[in-house]
Amino acid sequence: MSSTRHDNVVTLRAARAIPPPSRWPERKKRLFRAITGAFALDYFKASDRPVLIAYCEALDLHELASAQLDAEGAVLTDRTGRKYANPAAAIVSQAAARIASLGGKLRIHPASRMRSSDAYVAAKRAPSAIRPPWEYRDRDEEAEEAAQAERYFDGPPVKPRPVPKKPSTRRTKKENDK
Repeated sequence: MSSTRHDNVVTLRAARAIPPPSRWPERKKRLFRAITGAFALDYFKASDRPVLIAYCEALDLHELASAQLDAEGAVLTDRTGRKYANPAAAIVSQAAARIASLGGKLRIHPASRMRSSDAYVAAKRAPSAIRPPWEYRDRDEEAEEAAQAERYFDGPPVKPRPVPKKPSTRRTKKENDK
């Protein structure tokens, strides 16, 4: 009888989607699932859940305040006829700032997902029309220009001319005593 051993087998755990909070209404749960579903299952970790929840709450608040702002307008009028800014405008602005901040922390936006090393590689692969002007020159050209400058400036050292002193406009003690 022969027994088979599997020493080189790696057990993989299947990645699971992070669930939305159970206390949330279905509208928020759909939003949460849409965001987490837009990325690979292993993109968000369990430690990202609180930030994801805050991000989704900010998105939901932004949507609700935007709808209210669209319905009521940016300027409201009180009973006395005095006009004032709709408070929903401030809520929209604050929620948008929070969305941008949390989205960057979660690396949801494409610009926040790029690491600096990836940006460097992408910039090097960019077509020459996009490169900055100082990168057009070849290193050999730079070396030749440096050698020419060195040959040009290798002449005898030039002694600087002395700068004449300006006469002082201050009065001396003798002049003041007169």
